[in-house]
Amino acid sequence: MPPHVGKPLPVPTTDAQDDYNQAMDHVEGRFGEPDLATAATLMAKAAAKGYAQAQYQLGVWHDHGIGVPQNDSQARHWYEQAALQGDAAAQCNLGVIHALGQGVPQDDAKAAFWYEKAALQGDPQGEYNLGYIYQYSDTVPQDLAKAHHWYSKAAAQEEPDALWRLGEMHMQGEGAPRDPQKAADYFRRAAALGQRDGQFYLGHDYLTGHLVEADKAKARFWLEKAAQQEEGRAQYHLGLLLLPAQPFRPCAFERTVAGVAPLPETAPTAALLEAIHWLKAAAAQGHVPAQNKLRQLRSMRHSANDNYPSGKGLERESE
Repeated sequence: MPPHVGKPLPVPTTDAQDDYNQAMDHVEGRFGEPDLATAATLMAKAAAKGYAQAQYQLGVWHDHGIGVPQNDSQARHWYEQAALQGDAAAQCNLGVIHALGQGVPQDDAKAAFWYEKAALQGDPQGEYNLGYIYQYSDTVPQDLAKAHHWYSKAAAQEEPDALWRLGEMHMQGEGAPRDPQKAADYFRRAAALGQRDGQFYLGHDYLTGHLVEADKAKARFWLEKAAQQEEGRAQYHLGLLLLPAQPFRPCAFERTVAGVAPLPETAPTAALLEAIHWLKAAAAQGHVPAQNKLRQLRSMRHSANDNYPSGKGLERESE
């Protein structure tokens, strides 16, 4: 069972707060150049004196190797010390450690325990993570109503991931009534906060007219935003959107047979080059439809006897 969270430990001494403040001064370079090693020494002193904020910060530094060697055991220790004093951020991070099995056996039940502690204090990341556990955990019983509840709590604080998850729930009618208008609104809010999944869904919806009125300009805008964040599906659909209807000119023989004068030699259009750029980006992430589309374009190029310049985007590559 997870440890009991009792009453907070005694209020830290002014001495501990001074150590913490000096540590942050060294981080911010208020005495000259930033000095993370000195900051870590001072932060450890404050943490050892029971200052929860210092314990949490020291946990973060050990977690990410900031000013100290990366150490999962030390990160967990200091998160736990702060979490036992009720620090919501530490409780959430301790939950992440158990969810990922970071230096401990993977355990969604323990993760949910700590996420709930943070969520009950109104921590938006804890609320989102708890919702995710209820939706996707393999060991905690799925409860889509609870997932929706906690996502909604986090979304009320504009937590971007919670917003797009709610959009997905309302789009699919899972854990909530199907409501295209609500889904589009959640995607729009997530997208505006830079959440790439929300940007993809919003862009795709503008492309298809599934949830909103179709608008290719808006589709391109949002797909491009998501594609720039390496969202493979967005890269693929953006590539298709930009792809000219006739990427390669017909060969001279075909045009002669059709009674049309041959075209002069021309370079590929900027739109074609950009489309291929995004298709290749998606293909590099293992997106199978993008890989297949590139193969199709190569075949079209050769069959059209196109003058596509060598090395300009469709050279063969490993996929």
